[in-house]
Amino acid sequence: MMPLKQGAKWTYQYRAGLVSKVDEIAVVSVTETPLGRGWKLDGPGGSSKLVWSQGKLYAAQLAGTTYLPPLPIYAETESKWTGEVVSGHRVFDGTATVMSEDTKIRVGTKSEKAKLATIQVNFGTQNFEVFLWFVRGIGIVRLEERSKGQLNSSLDYLKGP
Repeated sequence: MMPLKQGAKWTYQYRAGLVSKVDEIAVVSVTETPLGRGWKLDGPGGSSKLVWSQGKLYAAQLAGTTYLPPLPIYAETESKWTGEVVSGHRVFDGTATVMSEDTKIRVGTKSEKAKLATIQVNFGTQNFEVFLWFVRGIGIVRLEERSKGQLNSSLDYLKGP
């Protein structure tokens, strides 16, 4: 679902409120995670560390926020997570639930089969949902972050592997 390899690059349209810009995210190196060898990605929002383990995609770090143990962001079956979230030099207890379902999404001019991963995250006083649409061979083609039903930010795939 997420083709991670050295040099892979994705270009996305980022939107948050009145801000809209084009950002690039790239796989820059192999990295170690608590679940084994993974990949470090860099983009304007910060570094991320992703690893595939037992058919699930985990994030040890997302945009500079660290999850201990790594947070599942894609799983075929419902997955529960409990751990620590390290953000801005502060440590919070956190919980999350990850679910996925088959769907379709428009990529360019084509309708593609996709997997929609829904992640409900709670830590500190923050409660939010992240929706990730994955297309095989491309990876993430859309991301939405929502709080209390309101869209906070989104990424839309423009080009990449």
